[in-house]
Amino acid sequence: MKSRTQVARFAAATMQDASIPRDQLVRMLAAWLKDTNSTRQSQYLIEDIAKMLAESGYVYATVTVAHPMSSTTQRAVVQYIESQFDNPISVELNQVIAPDIIGGVKIDTPIGSIDATVKRKLIQIIKGVQR
Repeated sequence: MKSRTQVARFAAATMQDASIPRDQLVRMLAAWLKDTNSTRQSQYLIEDIAKMLAESGYVYATVTVAHPMSSTTQRAVVQYIESQFDNPISVELNQVIAPDIIGGVKIDTPIGSIDATVKRKLIQIIKGVQR
């Protein structure tokens, strides 16, 4: 039986060289999760794949904002993410609109997160006042 790390390594390599269509790869990963009774580990597998892709120069980042980002803001976010890595990388942004964060930005990458949202700052202020 292959370990989750081995499967993640295979998936990351396959995604990079495009040797198997992505939809077929997803079906293969789902079958592995089901066959090994590892469906509860699906999120960990996704994170492992994302980390391995990041190590090889491809970063998929989820950016949560209250309003759609302008192209200037998108470029600034990409530049910020690129600055967090020692080697050149390719960045793909997944923009999520969440009006409840009020403003600011939350960036999630395989290596970490930064939450610079107005909502988080307000929560910190409220917690500080309650002490």
